[in-house]
This record gives sequence, C-alpha cells and structure tokens, in this order.
Amino acid sequence: MEKQGFNPKTLAEAPMKEQVILEETRGFCRTLILNRPEAKNAYNFELAAAIPAALDRAAKDRKLKVVVVRGADGSFSAGGDIKLFHQNLKTSDQAFRKISSHLNRAIRTIGKMPQIVIAAVQGPAYAAGFGLALACDLTVASRLAKLSPSFINIALAPNAASTFYLPRIIGPKRALEAFLTGRVFAAPEAQALGIVNHVWPEESFEEELSRFVDGLMSRPTLSLTRIKRMLRASLENPLGRQMELEKREIAASSLSADFTEGVTAFVEKRRPAFKGK
Repeated sequence: MEKQGFNPKTLAEAPMKEQVILEETRGFCRTLILNRPEAKNAYNFELAAAIPAALDRAAKDRKLKVVVVRGADGSFSAGGDIKLFHQNLKTSDQAFRKISSHLNRAIRTIGKMPQIVIAAVQGPAYAAGFGLALACDLTVASRLAKLSPSFINIALAPNAASTFYLPRIIGPKRALEAFLTGRVFAAPEAQALGIVNHVWPEESFEEELSRFVDGLMSRPTLSLTRIKRMLRASLENPLGRQMELEKREIAASSLSADFTEGVTAFVEKRRPAFKGK
C-alpha cells in the first residue's frame, strides 16, 4: 500500500488566512485549524458554525482515515468569546443557544463520522474548547497545554458535552470538583487522569504528532471505523446489547479482504499490506 504521510510542519509554517478554519489534506489525514489566533481561537458565531461544517466535509471524504483538530498560533481554544458575550448581554441566552447548537452538531458529527478524530492541544483548552477536546476520539497535548472546565469563572453552566464526557473519563466526584472550582489541569496530570492520551514536549510536538498519525493511518480502515463505532456505543449500551454488537461486528470484519490479508501475513511471517477493503 502506498504510504500516505502526515506532515503538520507545513501547516505550522503556512501563513494565516482570513478563514476561521483552515483545512489541509495530506494523504489519508485532514487537519482542521481553528483560526482566530487574536482571540486564542475562542468561539464566535462564525467559528462555531464553521466547525461542524468542516467536520461534515471531512466525514463525507471516505478516503480519509484521520482528522486532526487543532488551533492556530499555540492555542487550542479558550472557549467562548467573552468579548462577544459582553456585547450581547441583553440577548445572552440567544447567543449561547446559537453557539451551543453549532457545537452540539459538531460533537454529534465527531461521534458518527467514520474517521478517527484527534484533538491536538497546545496552549489553553478552556470551557467549550475543553469540551471539544474531550469529545474527540483521542486527545494529545504538548507539555505546555492547560485544560480546564472553566465555565464557573464567569458564572456559566457547562456546555459542549463536557458534563457527558468528563465524568465518564475521570469519575463523577473528580468531575464535579473540576466543574465547581474551574480547575486547570496541566498536561501531565490530564494524561494521568485519562483526559489526554499522550503528552509530548513542545519542541518535538509536531514530530510526535506526525508519527502518531502515521501509525494510525497504517491500520486497516474498516477496523478503525468499527472499533470507534463499538466504543462509542458502549457509552450508552447495556452489557447484553454491547456483546451482541461485538458478535455482529467481529463476524462482519472476518469477511473483509484486510482480515484475509492479516491472517495470511501472520502465517507467512510478514508485515500485512492492508488496503482498506
């Protein structure tokens, strides 16, 4: 199979454009960059609407195996744009309903799309930015990253599915304390608690991210999608329904060309050449 490499350096060095999301496709990976660096990539109406639209486009491209979501200029996302909220104090409920609706659509799309979605967090991931990072299938971070459900600092209730994912990741008591205090998790602690999968030094972050993405892209496409679908279903399924899903999916996966290649390569003591079929 032709190697389809991922090189985030080209994105980091690319000039920032006016679009609130930048998109770059290389091989089997698409990178989506939240692009409001002057506001630490905080969500205004335009960016909040652009996120689900960009994810929808990626979901429909069946050549893709991985989608990376990251922020421009050393930040993931500071959450909602507080200056925007200040300008809309008289209609703040409408502003939050509108932004929350866009983010909810983005998070539902992440859960349903066949690709593996990775949040690559550098700098702050706060409030709804924290929620987006949690909702991605995998989350990686630089050692300088800070993650926080900081809603309470401006007297807000949480959104962006953070109250769904955080208790399931770190447990209800730890999650409650984090929401009540607006606790900031340094990247190593976030990794220890399971909020983050990997933490890499800032100076080698791009190389480590590239290596990690390339490793995923070498895996059989249909299996990536099946595993994601099954793990997502396990968040809500009772045991019996989940075991039935496992039975159906393992039987279906055994009919794939990649399964034939995998077991043949094992018997022949060689590396499998998966083709995504």
